[in-house]
Amino acid sequence: MPDAGYIPPHSIEAEQAVLGCMFVDPSCIDAVRLALPDPAMFWRHSHQVIYRAILQLHDNDLELDWITCADAVEHNHELEACGGRDALQTYLADISNSVPSSYGVQRWAAIIQREWRRRELVLVAGDARAVALDGARQDPAGDAVDLLERELTRLDQSRQHAQLVPIDEAVAAAESQREQVEEWRRANEGALPGLSSGWSDLDQLTLGFRGGELIVVGARPSQGKTACLLGMASHFLVNAAQAGETVLIFSYEMGTVELAQRVICQVAGVDQRNYRLGKLDYDERGAVLQATNLIRPAAYIVDNGELRLPAVRSIARGVARKHKLKAILLDYLQLVPDDNALDRHLQIGNISRGLKAMARELDIPVITAAQLNRGVEHRSEGRPKLSDLRESGSIEQDADQVLLLHRTTPDKEKDELEVLEYSFLLEKNRNGPTGGVPMYFHKTSARFVQRSAVRSAIA
Repeated sequence: MPDAGYIPPHSIEAEQAVLGCMFVDPSCIDAVRLALPDPAMFWRHSHQVIYRAILQLHDNDLELDWITCADAVEHNHELEACGGRDALQTYLADISNSVPSSYGVQRWAAIIQREWRRRELVLVAGDARAVALDGARQDPAGDAVDLLERELTRLDQSRQHAQLVPIDEAVAAAESQREQVEEWRRANEGALPGLSSGWSDLDQLTLGFRGGELIVVGARPSQGKTACLLGMASHFLVNAAQAGETVLIFSYEMGTVELAQRVICQVAGVDQRNYRLGKLDYDERGAVLQATNLIRPAAYIVDNGELRLPAVRSIARGVARKHKLKAILLDYLQLVPDDNALDRHLQIGNISRGLKAMARELDIPVITAAQLNRGVEHRSEGRPKLSDLRESGSIEQDADQVLLLHRTTPDKEKDELEVLEYSFLLEKNRNGPTGGVPMYFHKTSARFVQRSAVRSAIA
């Protein structure tokens, strides 16, 4: 609890200036609302009352002046909080006359938001302290950490309010970006504008994974989600190592050593089973040594299955501060824990939105696996659809690209064959076409290879 005599952070001057600006120039109300969506962000209670009345008048397309504002306050039964009608109208006249224009309104609104966040941090710290000291709880420390993570995430998101951008500025930025891409393509003929998946046929559809994108790889259990992610990771790592970049991998299902073994085998192109049994020949051992030396400085792995999304974002920020972060891979989305008080589909929605926000914040692609529901098993052809994404339509909504894995080899043959036929189905592509990519899956090496590459090698 704050000390006696404690006065919460606030700026009466900024609050008065923002309210005055809205009377001088009502056209600024929308911009103010983007920064201050909740009247409670004002510290003085009478200012909260006034701001609420202003928003009500604005939402109902009613004229805003001192009289209409006082009427709205009276309608809300809150005149007493403002000292009565006469006192309120006098006060509104004073603050309106104190600002000549709305020129500085966004700067003053930012001050109000900053001081509100400071007050909220003090309250959150007090609440966490009370929870941590509650001996009646089963895990007071864990509950306090959960509270802090949730509330700090809320406060962090409140800072990232939307910005109004005139269309001419957006058009100029779009043209500038196009010119930069054209210049880049001239200097890098044949290369992709985004991060290659390692499979050229898939890259033809996606044009590479770009910063700010959330890419979801969906499949039923034991259908190759992790193998697909690690195939991409292996390709990322080879390029990242050569460019002095870093790849970050979060694993909720597989331990660090097992995951490292699979990545090494992918990069070296050796049989995963022989690697684990120590049956590699001389050339294979050389390939493994070369692979380990190549990827060792280029990757970080986190295998804590209890890690919540705020901690994931905190770790990612830390890595991005120290290294040039190329991509994040997470296996898999539905295993990330969230607030148990919420329904599961709401938890999954929180996680998918958080991953998308992390991609945008760090300006890198975030690739995550996701499990499909049993609906796919009830179709004769077994072809997955977007609606099969398990537990939440939010995944489909938040993702920029959704890649569904479809094993086309019949179940009755899969145990007898060393190579299985697959199709990678790009069912959602926000910035390009959708389509299918025929693939082979080699069980011994747990690697996906596109069929066109095999046909070319044979020819």
